Amino acid sequence: MATRLGREVNELVDRTAGLRERGVMRRYGARLNHRRAGFVVNAMSCWVVAPESIDQVGQAIAGHRQVSHCYERQTAPQWPYNLYAVIHSHTEEESRSIARLISEETGIENYVLLHSAKEYLKRSLRYFTE
Repeated sequence: MATRLGREVNELVDRTAGLRERGVMRRYGARLNHRRAGFVVNAMSCWVVAPESIDQVGQAIAGHRQVSHCYERQTAPQWPYNLYAVIHSHTEEESRSIARLISEETGIENYVLLHSAKEYLKRSLRYFTE
């Protein structure tokens, strides 16, 4: 990475340490291409969670290694789900199994899984590019 930026490794390490100290950046690390690693199934899990339990349940779901995103969102009149998590797996049955495990662990029984049918866009945001 330092080479790509035209910098010395120690300079890059020092700069990132400064960003962490100032609270600009929390962490840095490698990012896995989950499709190349064989995780070809994505499921948006949608959960109905009592407001007083949302933080605890959200943390429990986010603690699963197969979950990449976990968010609280507003509900709608015909859509009562307020907690969402993306589950990555090898098969749809595996994602259903993970959701069942989460349900058993959290006691949340009211949920649906929305499996991806087609991916139209997948990209990471790029900051500080020219």
